[in-house]
Amino acid sequence: IAVVANHAAGRGGGAGISLSDIAAVLEQAMGKVRPMLAKLVASDGG
Repeated sequence: IAVVANHAAGRGGGAGISLSDIAAVLEQAMGKVRPMLAKLVASDGG
């Protein structure tokens, strides 16, 4: 699983996404990834 934020996604020639917005999106995404990883580890006897 690779959580990625593209600074220029959907912006064309305009300004990119701010670092604070990127951080917020990555934190939200990791909030979804962490439980998935926990379930994966638990299902493997970890």
